[in-house]
Amino acid sequence: MRVFEALARLGLALPTPSSLSSNWPLFASLSHYVCTLGCIVGYSVALTALLYLGTLYADFRGKVLPGQRHFRKDNGLQCIRNYVVAPISEELVFRASMLATIQYAEPPVSLACKIFATPLYFGLAHVHHAWEMFALHGKTRHAMHSALLSSALQFAYTIVFGWYADALFLRTGSVLAPCAAHIVCNAMGLPRVARDAKTTSIVLSVVGLAAFAYAFGPLTSVALFGGYMD
Repeated sequence: MRVFEALARLGLALPTPSSLSSNWPLFASLSHYVCTLGCIVGYSVALTALLYLGTLYADFRGKVLPGQRHFRKDNGLQCIRNYVVAPISEELVFRASMLATIQYAEPPVSLACKIFATPLYFGLAHVHHAWEMFALHGKTRHAMHSALLSSALQFAYTIVFGWYADALFLRTGSVLAPCAAHIVCNAMGLPRVARDAKTTSIVLSVVGLAAFAYAFGPLTSVALFGGYMD
């Protein structure tokens, strides 16, 4: 029983076998469990997509969405790395391990520290990309400036995502929520606007941000998922 409790605390809750409870059949409320996981993933994807509403419009105008003329496919190994291995492994480390451990720390850690301080480690874990860019562009002075600027931008972006991922994890109690959001963010990259319709892109971005702010609470409610905070 303690194993199931430990996994639940790490955001990896599993149905409890009936031999360890008074429920029947073998897996208690399996359909409810699957439905809950589906909602966690679906709601997380929908919320994250709202943040990219302007970007999705820009990509639609540029015909680079899947099924459109200029859509560019990554090779198989690159897709596995970017959309499976990296998001899942990073969320298991920074949310399911680090944040979950802090959640039950003694003495208690403040909510502000949990959400806003822990993503600093997540941001620092991406700083090494500066060296890759520096080497890729010939290790010149210009390459150094470009690498530092790019690294600073990525550091800021990953910290902001870390805040969002922390809130998803704490409210849903499942590591699947930040994993789903992470995969969407890796696929979309930094927000963009349509060059030939900048005003529309900006308006849609603002609308998406407002819709996100409105929907975040209801779609990640502790009453729905039994997370760690309300």
